Amino acid sequence: MASDLVIERIQHAEFLTERRHQLHESLRPGNRHRLRIEPGLDSHDRSNQRGIHARFEALMFERFVKQLKLSPKPIQPIRAPLQFTFDALLEGTTLVPTVLDADRMAIGDRDVYDAAYYDAFFRGSRAVLERRLDESTAAVAAMIAGAWEAAGKPDVPVRARDTDQRRRR
Repeated sequence: MASDLVIERIQHAEFLTERRHQLHESLRPGNRHRLRIEPGLDSHDRSNQRGIHARFEALMFERFVKQLKLSPKPIQPIRAPLQFTFDALLEGTTLVPTVLDADRMAIGDRDVYDAAYYDAFFRGSRAVLERRLDESTAAVAAMIAGAWEAAGKPDVPVRARDTDQRRRR
């Protein structure tokens, strides 16, 4: 039912907001003893879609890497990495239902994650995979650029020195 999905997404957002607040408080000086890193709201566990992380994040990528159409868009240097990371995490949670739905549709009533499954799963979640790869590529470059700016924009050698070197043992 659509209203159930809306309620679940609101609860998910509230849960993530609370977890972020708990992490924020734990990172304050004097509170680090309270710091615990553990899995958040595992919607795939509740949906009984075990193994979805490996299928989406590794196996599907490896099967279809040559078919991906990637075009990362440059973003501004990241000056607040922690905030950026949490924003990206929260944004990514909005894409989870699409991936879970594609997984559910791809397996149907079958019991094997075979080539037919991966073909269907790729069709249903390709846009999410390409989007997240584009965003993460741009984020890595922006994180490096932000660190370089924070260091005062020092000169960076672009050529390796071609000198005799001792063998390391």
